[in-house]
Amino acid sequence: GYCIIAIKFVSEDNQVLEKKTNISFNTYVGVKGKGHFAGNIDRFASLTPCESVDLDPFHNCVPVDCHMKYLGTRSFFNRRWKRCQKVPVCVYDIEKDLPDVGYTPITNKCIDLERCIKRSDLQPLENKYAELADDSSYSLMLTAINCHFGKINNETGYCDCDPGWTSANFDREPTLFSVHMCNIELSSWYDSNRSQITFVA
Repeated sequence: GYCIIAIKFVSEDNQVLEKKTNISFNTYVGVKGKGHFAGNIDRFASLTPCESVDLDPFHNCVPVDCHMKYLGTRSFFNRRWKRCQKVPVCVYDIEKDLPDVGYTPITNKCIDLERCIKRSDLQPLENKYAELADDSSYSLMLTAINCHFGKINNETGYCDCDPGWTSANFDREPTLFSVHMCNIELSSWYDSNRSQITFVA
């Protein structure tokens, strides 16, 4: 693939100029000795084959951060199809006192908030066909949680971190953004002072 880089600057005679260039890249893994990442072939030996391009082979096929991968154009991860999808624009009537259209992150659809419940909507309840949703599955459907150094807790819907790891505070309201947990390493000041610190610019 390639990236188009555009740099705008002001010249010596105060003209706004722009320079564009294409930067090509090759993410082909391939066999040993071939492809851009051939030198790091050991890292790719542990790749997990995933059934979808939107599952991360470097992290045991957990869902990717859809918002980051597709730059906001496909922010919803469909757990059934295991693919990132576009989020619909739900337009409501601004003349009304209350919104008449809403968005539900469970189905990734706009819903009519003024639609009354019909008799047909109640039939599954009356016939006892309806099943109660598990709270843990509900919370997991609302967010894409990435447990970096931990495991998902099916009762809480969040991550239980491995010893020595914790999570930064985050808003626990439902969101389409990926939530990263267990990604902060705990250590004492003595251990931190003795270890080598690397700064990445």
